[in-house]
Amino acid sequence: MAFSLHFPPTLGLAFFLAASAGLAWAAGADVIQARRDGMKTMKSEVRILSQMIEGQGLVDPQTAVRSARSLGDAARAIPGLFPEGSARPPSTARLAVWADWAQFTDLARQLSDAADDLERAAASGSFEDADDAFVRVTRSCRNCHRAFKED
Repeated sequence: MAFSLHFPPTLGLAFFLAASAGLAWAAGADVIQARRDGMKTMKSEVRILSQMIEGQGLVDPQTAVRSARSLGDAARAIPGLFPEGSARPPSTARLAVWADWAQFTDLARQLSDAADDLERAAASGSFEDADDAFVRVTRSCRNCHRAFKED
């Protein structure tokens, strides 16, 4: 099975990571737009990985490793993109993000852990482990969105 070669949207990821480090605030960037860009980056990486896992193209372990790494980096940046008071429109974040910060950050950690496992599995060529880790990735995304994102 082979995957088509895709490159992660590095510009969105770079902006997302800069925001997580506090650089976006220093540069005057809007945190809501930064997190929206980061979520788009993660969605793109999940799509790339899903196509590979479902056999919809060429399997490219190097691309899978890069996408999983990008996803893990973006997941680790999530808490920094939700400062108190950033629930204003056009944000679709529920107030529950800040009311249940421990659960919110735990879900972000679960996502980053699953992405790290996916990266290791892709690097080792273990498709079974990659599939298991990918299920955990998508479950983490779904659980977080159900609890903390407005429809």
